[in-house]
Amino acid sequence: MNKATMGTSEKSKNKVVKKKESARQLAFAKFYLSETIDGKPNPYFLNGYKAAKKAGYSNSYATNILNVLGKQNSAIGKKVEKYRESLSSVLKEKG
Repeated sequence: MNKATMGTSEKSKNKVVKKKESARQLAFAKFYLSETIDGKPNPYFLNGYKAAKKAGYSNSYATNILNVLGKQNSAIGKKVEKYRESLSSVLKEKG
């Protein structure tokens, strides 16, 4: 069923689900990225699993978020190391 053939109550239900999910995503971002919350140290800071659980995600979803974050961090770390090596090489050539 596409949006054009969806009934009014189904459309309303979809909007509520999207709004709830958006609120959960914002809560996760807040818990994961904020060093402090209301002036107090945030125990969920940079802890993907705990931040996801605090935001209301299920155990399996929180574990999945942790896996995704790990892969992203690994990829970013590899890029940073590659840039560091390139910069070091250029500096040696210039020096």
